[in-house]
Amino acid sequence: MLVVGAIALSLNLFVTTYAHAQHGNVKSLKAKTDMAKGLYANINAKQERIKAGSKEKMRDIGSKGAPTEEAFKQSAKTAKMAAGGVTAKQTAKIGKVMGEFKDKGLHSGKGGPVVKDPKQAIAIALSEAKVKPKKK
Repeated sequence: MLVVGAIALSLNLFVTTYAHAQHGNVKSLKAKTDMAKGLYANINAKQERIKAGSKEKMRDIGSKGAPTEEAFKQSAKTAKMAAGGVTAKQTAKIGKVMGEFKDKGLHSGKGGPVVKDPKQAIAIALSEAKVKPKKK
């Protein structure tokens, strides 16, 4: 089902690109697709353009047209990693728990035996990070 959705999305993007190219609106199409990626992606794209030599400048915090503090908060709430929809905070927690496993300091429960099975360590890490299993 995922493959079908990806094919439909890429076909839709191709058709839209072709239609905009016919009317000379390729630049506006690129701006629209960049906007759909999110606040942090937009900021990163602008920084890359500046690095490449564009004459753009980053706006100061609080100036007109700059993202508001509320926009950053909302973006942080919805920001998910592409791999499995895990937030940065959850990824850090998983890394911490797996580090404990690697150092042979991960216990099952409070003061329980040391975990030796990597699959059990992963299960504990996901549980502590409160990552919900994917629905099939």
